[in-house]
Amino acid sequence: QARCPHCQTFSSQMLKDNRWRWVQDLPALQFKVLLHLCQRRFFCDSCQKRFVERFSFVAEKARLTKRMQAHLLQQLRSRSMLQTALANRVSYRQTAYLCFAKGSQINTLANSQSLPKRLGIDEFALRKGHAYATALTNLEKAEICGIGEHRTTETVKTLFGTNKNRLKKVREVAMDMWKPFHSAVKKCLPHAKRVIDRFHVERYLTKAVDKCRKRWQKSDQELGKKLKNQRKLFITKCKNLSFEEKQVRDEILGEIPELKRAVRLLKALQNWYQTPKEQANAEHKLRILIRILRLSKIKEMAELAKTLETWASEIANYFLSYASNGTSEGFNTKIKLIKRVGYGRLTFTHLQARIFLECFLPP
Repeated sequence: QARCPHCQTFSSQMLKDNRWRWVQDLPALQFKVLLHLCQRRFFCDSCQKRFVERFSFVAEKARLTKRMQAHLLQQLRSRSMLQTALANRVSYRQTAYLCFAKGSQINTLANSQSLPKRLGIDEFALRKGHAYATALTNLEKAEICGIGEHRTTETVKTLFGTNKNRLKKVREVAMDMWKPFHSAVKKCLPHAKRVIDRFHVERYLTKAVDKCRKRWQKSDQELGKKLKNQRKLFITKCKNLSFEEKQVRDEILGEIPELKRAVRLLKALQNWYQTPKEQANAEHKLRILIRILRLSKIKEMAELAKTLETWASEIANYFLSYASNGTSEGFNTKIKLIKRVGYGRLTFTHLQARIFLECFLPP
């Protein structure tokens, strides 16, 4: 007898048109294993419908057993689809379909779950300099919560969804200074604190110091030879430099007092981040630093002061719980690797499925 999939009652009335099918299982001793299954057909007395016998170890109409599918999905985390197919003697089409189907299933699961208390938003390049996508990251469990094809305000709103219960847990959102992200969070999550990532703030300051170096490099031919390709000397902490590098650095800074002041301002901001403090006190000290940057009479620092003043409150929110977007940056690197290992993609939906397959932790 067999259970009817329509009414869930058992039936023992077999029909004579049984079907044989081949199903691939895990290899044994490096040999390909195929199971030859006889799939019987029954007639249900309860609902008067015909049905085919089902098996617990293989899905309906599947040509791979469930444990073979799990084995392929595990290998897809570190290999391309072509390498996985060749290593397991499975067709590329089957491997690609399995990857897309499982990734789409995980995507649906992720969209139905509530967002975490601490959330990260960051963009990653689909085509560097031309097209970017958005990723929502769970900063508590280190997993991807959502993937959007663009990096606009509407993209982030779509990822958040319309279900208010999905958003009620979110208390902090870490991101960079991209305005569309802030607009979406401000509208959809008015109760959540917006935190500017520490990495991006320090990167703005190191860029300002490097612009100052390049300006002096172009202004004087003799100094230009000393300053050429010496970016590392001025943005790296002294303890990470060798003795010879410190000597060269001190010699150059002795000749250029303006660059010396810029390096000191960089160190002051780094010390501001490293000293624990309350959010209100942190914002007060940050505004003092911004005033010093503005009065430093260094062109690049004065321009940076305007940017920091615009985002002063969000930057100081870092000291509420020291939230960082480092997890999102790590996933950006992993997504780059997924694109390289995958040797391209058919559509964005396929890339989205592949990312969820590798970057989401199922419950």
